[in-house]
Amino acid sequence: MNRKINIFLIFTCFLIIIIIYIFFPKKYYLDAIIVSLLIIYIMMLLFPEICLNLHDLFSPKNLTLSLMLMKIIFVPFTVALFGNYIEVLPKEPSSNSMNLAIVFETLAFLSFSVGIMMFSHVYKEKKAKNQVLKEKWKPNYKTILWFYFIGLIGLMLRFDGITGYILYLKEPGLANKIFFDHPTVGHFLGQLLRPFLTYGIVFGWCIWLDKQKGKNNLFLVIRKTLFFMIFVFIVSFDLNRATMLVPILAMIGVLTIKENKISLPIIFLFVIILLLATIYLGEFRNAALFGKAKLSISVGDAFLSLIQNYFGGPQFFGYFLESIEFGNKTFLGKTIIASIMHPIPILGKTFREYSGPSIYNVLIYGTGAPAADQIIPTIAEIYLNFNIIGIILIYLILGILISYIEKVYLYNKKISSIYVYILIVLGYWLAQMATNANFAIASQIAFYGLWPIYLLFILRNKKNHRANY
Repeated sequence: MNRKINIFLIFTCFLIIIIIYIFFPKKYYLDAIIVSLLIIYIMMLLFPEICLNLHDLFSPKNLTLSLMLMKIIFVPFTVALFGNYIEVLPKEPSSNSMNLAIVFETLAFLSFSVGIMMFSHVYKEKKAKNQVLKEKWKPNYKTILWFYFIGLIGLMLRFDGITGYILYLKEPGLANKIFFDHPTVGHFLGQLLRPFLTYGIVFGWCIWLDKQKGKNNLFLVIRKTLFFMIFVFIVSFDLNRATMLVPILAMIGVLTIKENKISLPIIFLFVIILLLATIYLGEFRNAALFGKAKLSISVGDAFLSLIQNYFGGPQFFGYFLESIEFGNKTFLGKTIIASIMHPIPILGKTFREYSGPSIYNVLIYGTGAPAADQIIPTIAEIYLNFNIIGIILIYLILGILISYIEKVYLYNKKISSIYVYILIVLGYWLAQMATNANFAIASQIAFYGLWPIYLLFILRNKKNHRANY
């Protein structure tokens, strides 16, 4: 799909949003949406590097731009039209505070875009094969069997055996109290090793998918992919939805790269199913942990609640700005260091009280608040520490980093499905970092969730080193 069609489709979507915003009744007057929308569209029109590519929906850069557009345009648009669906805030922020939040998000987008363009300019003449993640060695089935073995050990340790895991599948709330409220060294090791099982299954699927190239059997590919997705869902089952849904999202991304015959409607069908699963799992999680699932809630209300909560509605940042008196005091990185240490066992304990999530939850719930019940947006913690200058510099760095991963992704996407999968996963978490995750979540993912990737890169470097001699 060429750039002209991309621009036309984006223009059409933006025009619809503007018309609806102007002529329909509103709950909040968030006029910053229109200003931000026009700025972003002009940027996309002038600079191809930051235009969405609808032909490669799951590339790291595309994921980040899509999530940023959701956060800056679409989510505030739902707040303006339908109202606030976030119930945890002690009071609703004013329209002015939410407008200021949208302005800061737009500034972050502009800085991110400059980072992308800087990288594209500096590395314009360099080939992607010179990047550090260039792929020579690919895992085989023997390597994957080791991943299965390590992952199964992790599963057993995490839940004290298969019966414990079955209990977790049947009664996650009860099992959560047994295994998570009283952790042991075995549970900790199990948490580190369990992701190997998910990665092993996905890597096996990737190898099989690469062998289907040129066989013209799309129906078989989709059928077996659905089987693998169900298997991944079962072995990665967790009350943290991202643990299950991010691998499946990345598998959809790999499938769209390797099977060019898959049309956009089929891709959107996969995404809609994933979105519905996210809504259902959210209600299931609330019932399992808190006994307060809203079983009578409409799909529309659940959807609005989901996107405003998990895509970071302007209410969060707006409330935060009011609570800190719009940045009268800066912490100069102190809370960011504490946030990075926050999820680390033992070592992180002394830092947690001063981390961004802890400060944010105290602002919402008061003293004695749960340590990290609500997620402080990345941009809010940056503003708390370094004000506007921090937003500009850190999002500039994120733009350069995403561009680098994008280059590596483009090189690998026609070679190995395994590396495409890994790069989509990394791209997704960086995209979340740029939108609604935070430094504590990034640290948690890096510490607990990426050991299979670390091991794979160690093996790859070792094999490539030997091949050079």
